[in-house]
Amino acid sequence: TAKFNYLRNYITLEYQQVGPQFNSLANPNLQKNVRVRSFSDRIRLFKNKLFLTAVFRSTDDDIVKVRVEDDPKTAKDESLDSEPITRTRTVNLSANLNLGFGLPSFTVSQRTYERNNGVEDTVQSIIDEDLVIRDDRENTLTTSRTIGMTYRLMLLESSHDLNLNIATTTVEDLIAERYGDASLTSPNASSSVFSLSANSRISRRLETNVVLSTNSSEIGESGTETYVTQDIFQLDASARMLLLDDRLGLRGGIRFTSNTTNEDENPVAPPSFTQMGIRAGTSYRLVENLQFVTDFRFRSKSLEIDGEPTTLPSSLISARLEYVF
Repeated sequence: TAKFNYLRNYITLEYQQVGPQFNSLANPNLQKNVRVRSFSDRIRLFKNKLFLTAVFRSTDDDIVKVRVEDDPKTAKDESLDSEPITRTRTVNLSANLNLGFGLPSFTVSQRTYERNNGVEDTVQSIIDEDLVIRDDRENTLTTSRTIGMTYRLMLLESSHDLNLNIATTTVEDLIAERYGDASLTSPNASSSVFSLSANSRISRRLETNVVLSTNSSEIGESGTETYVTQDIFQLDASARMLLLDDRLGLRGGIRFTSNTTNEDENPVAPPSFTQMGIRAGTSYRLVENLQFVTDFRFRSKSLEIDGEPTTLPSSLISARLEYVF
């Protein structure tokens, strides 16, 4: 490993190779039989208000084929030298902008991850006098992008922390034509997540939190029996208040969840449903570090089972003593 701090650049170069028979008493979980090459650079700009980071990492697994000398089947088998090596390539790019106190901060990042298991040919086998072609090849490219914003807003003598996050992920199968069972689940997938939260401290004794989020995902290839789509919407609101010189704490909240899928087109898709939840609780400090806590939760889930509208309620009541060491 080599590290350089030069002209606002913090550069790290790393080369690591661990053989299959290496053992470490300090780290028994150390990955073996692997070769790793990585490069990273972190740049500081505008009086450390802007940070740009770039990371490249390459990993090769099973770089050395282990031969068992006592076993003639492996000791003389030259085909071991041509067994596939799993290779992964990762590229991370990110930018962090912190404008200073009273102003929002932003984060933007992109990550690409390519995985290739080194298998180039399909496998043919005879099962019950039928020729079966199995496709074990793997070559996928995963791309993730995120955008984040945090901002502390002072309004009406109250503090409000706003957080915005947007994330998208796509998994692409780089193999143009696949063989084998038509019901094979395609590695193609995509998801998109949006989250907006507001945490407000109305006073020293009253705090509220509101979270709005959506999640849309697709798995498989459109038109196949394994293609599944899902859209989730969730709204969560909660509050917490302290009374009696902060000895008594009251908390409560509601949560609404809506889940929509393509169950009408694909029977293997999860069912669509709506769900409403209510929660409440108290905490009372008996003595220093010891408090009595109660919780109440109620949830009602509405969905269709065998074509019939069904409501599934559930509830939970608990009480406990908590001691903080």
